[in-house]
Amino acid sequence: MYHQKIIDRSREELEREIGHELRWHSVEEVQQNLYQMRNVDWTAGVNEVMPTLSGELQQFITNEIFMSKIDFRYWLERYAMVQDDAGRLVRIAPWPSQEKVLALVSELEEKQALAEWIKIAVVILKARQIGGTVISEALVAHQVFFNKNTRGGIASDHPDNSRNLWDVFMRLFENLPGWMKPRASGKMKATNLHLDEMDCDVMVGAGNQKTTFGQGVTVDVGHMTELSTWLKPNTDQLEADLLPAFRSSKKHHSLLLYESTAEGASGNYFHDVFKAARGGMSDFKPMFLGWHSAPQKYTFEPEGIIITEDVTALADRLEREEQVVLSKPQRAWYQKTLNHYKGLGQEHLMLQEYPSTPDEAFQTGHRSVFPLDVRTKVRNLAKQPLAILEWNEGMKEFLPCMDKDFLQKAEHNPKMYNNILLIYEKVRPGFIYTCGVDASYGLEQDSSSVEVVRVGNRAEPAEQVAEFATNTLDPVELAIPAMWIGKYYEDTTRGRPALMAPESSPGSPGLSTLTQMIQAGYGNFYVWRRPNTTPGQGGWKAEMGWHTTNTTRPLLTDVGINAINRGRLKVNSLGFVREMDTFIEVFNDVTGHKKKEHAPGNCDDRIFGAFIAFYVSHEDGTAKIAEGALEQEAGKQRPQAEVVQFNTILTGPGDRDPFEEWEERYGG
Repeated sequence: MYHQKIIDRSREELEREIGHELRWHSVEEVQQNLYQMRNVDWTAGVNEVMPTLSGELQQFITNEIFMSKIDFRYWLERYAMVQDDAGRLVRIAPWPSQEKVLALVSELEEKQALAEWIKIAVVILKARQIGGTVISEALVAHQVFFNKNTRGGIASDHPDNSRNLWDVFMRLFENLPGWMKPRASGKMKATNLHLDEMDCDVMVGAGNQKTTFGQGVTVDVGHMTELSTWLKPNTDQLEADLLPAFRSSKKHHSLLLYESTAEGASGNYFHDVFKAARGGMSDFKPMFLGWHSAPQKYTFEPEGIIITEDVTALADRLEREEQVVLSKPQRAWYQKTLNHYKGLGQEHLMLQEYPSTPDEAFQTGHRSVFPLDVRTKVRNLAKQPLAILEWNEGMKEFLPCMDKDFLQKAEHNPKMYNNILLIYEKVRPGFIYTCGVDASYGLEQDSSSVEVVRVGNRAEPAEQVAEFATNTLDPVELAIPAMWIGKYYEDTTRGRPALMAPESSPGSPGLSTLTQMIQAGYGNFYVWRRPNTTPGQGGWKAEMGWHTTNTTRPLLTDVGINAINRGRLKVNSLGFVREMDTFIEVFNDVTGHKKKEHAPGNCDDRIFGAFIAFYVSHEDGTAKIAEGALEQEAGKQRPQAEVVQFNTILTGPGDRDPFEEWEERYGG
């Protein structure tokens, strides 16, 4: 029906059954035959009228019904009629964005080729007017028009939008040739289509009014659109009624399509379904259709349009990360549209309605403490890792990640970043590095992170150069990869590992990490100093690791936020950027205090790890040491013998540096 292998197999079986070959007619041949039958009145019914036609036309009709049933694309490109932007009735010629949907549907069908029941469920996050609605309605219509006893449902958020959806569906129905159009009940309603002879039904509902949509019936095929603005009672009903009805379908092919632009983040049903699909925790497979998926639509004459650095950075990132190359007319359209929204003070709507990436679409759901333009700039200027290493807990070492397409896959499934070390910069002579560690209990809920920051100096600002995240290692197990990272980013000026700052407040999981590292002999920890309030003693108390208190927490977050907003701390991890999107200010009704933390259902481990690393790099004269290291290194090359010796310490005698293995394997 969708995948060519399955179409070919169905065609062979059908040809054996009917005793002759089926013909593939071009669009032009179809039009010629339709023109010959333009004056035929099909009111009496196909069985009554067919014998009055020539044998050639009878063969053509039989052939086209068979070919259209087994091959969705064949039917789509010859018989599916829609209204274009100019109001003209045209045959569907799939856009690149629609081709992406068909490719995914085809892939999912092929993977289930041997299954008794093929179930295809897709959730589509899209830009505005990208063609998602039309191709989804065509997929629903094809199932209903050609398969007996099929129950379908379509719905949008508002009744007006549902009527528009219904108009698209009915236009597909009404413009079928008379010999292909199934006979409909004489009592057609604006909310239901019943096809008598085939015993098929299509229901229409709306997501923001009370409805019994999906209750007590089997749903074989469905299309739900603008789900981001459906009311909660109705999204609950989708989970309670529609999805079980879809799962219970006994049709050979059943199809369910969710699609919407973004509006809101966690707590928004569509966001949560899409997020679950990206994480592999859903019946649905995710699909993103950014504005650039329709290059024939979103373009503008580039003459006179000045492309800013931010738009150039976006284009570079899309090419680097998504292999999407923006043409000059596309860049001009984006710049012109962005200027319009900025002029209205509504840049967030631009990102919501015309997103370039899924994360960009959803970043407007919370009032982040990081301004939208800062998050966008950080995201666009983020580097790709030089190396991707994976922690092997059994071997207690990092090994090169074996998947050269890891980054592209992980951005669609962020859970893949678990136990992954991303290296954005190798150790550079003349620079000093600090490690911030935010530990958790490793129960696959909250995460632990080790963030490495290169200390800024007069030549370059501070920068996040490495990140390790895990939600499976416990605090004791975390100590070993943290030490590995600290030794890799050795302080070459003073011959010691990187300054390590685990969050180690009394009772915190990081205290176990710190204790384990001390016992293992790690030799360079941040020392937290505070006034000694013990009566009669005075002076200062000194404790290893970073301690988060009611006083230090706001200091830590305010300094870190200011550093990113002012460009004094450069961020490279896209996981960090996602946490920025949901890092908000929360008011505590009990204490009357505000604090900055992750929004419900989100994380901030990367943020706090990096903030700790950045903050401690400005204490104890670390920044001054960094300046001294820069001066010492000027005009001097670090001896190669030292590098070899360090790598031996790092990986063990005779072992390879995993970074070198990554470079050799993938040319990093």
